[in-house]
Amino acid sequence: MYGNLLVSHKVCLISIKPEFGEVKKTLIKETIEKKLTVQQLKERKKELVPKNIWTAGLLSIVEDPKQLIQEDNEKILSLPFLKNVPIGNLEKVKKKSANTSKKLKEAINQFTNDIKLYEQYIENYQKLIEDLETAIKENTSGDKVKKTKKGKK
Repeated sequence: MYGNLLVSHKVCLISIKPEFGEVKKTLIKETIEKKLTVQQLKERKKELVPKNIWTAGLLSIVEDPKQLIQEDNEKILSLPFLKNVPIGNLEKVKKKSANTSKKLKEAINQFTNDIKLYEQYIENYQKLIEDLETAIKENTSGDKVKKTKKGKK
């Protein structure tokens, strides 16, 4: 397929590093099938091949769950992109991902315990409120109304 490209398209693709081979194949295929112009190919290349995966902040993305779910980071975290990352770097990202996942699970467990405790508080307050309402009704029923005594001298 590469041989079917115009020289200007080939020049655009020549700067793609060998570790991004899968991305390069995808771009070649898209260029031929969609008849992309050189400008369109450059735009697609920018989307799929960052200048440096580490400047894109892969490690910082996996450490921050908010970043992990952002659409902007979807391409960097995609399998085709990750296939082009050196194994050592993938291992670092995997370790950081596992640590962050573990911390999130621990936080969920703590929140679950806190929720149970707060539910107990609510139950106790509701029981107290019911008892207070009963006491108020009993103390104000009929002719006998109990009044609180204010400080006597």
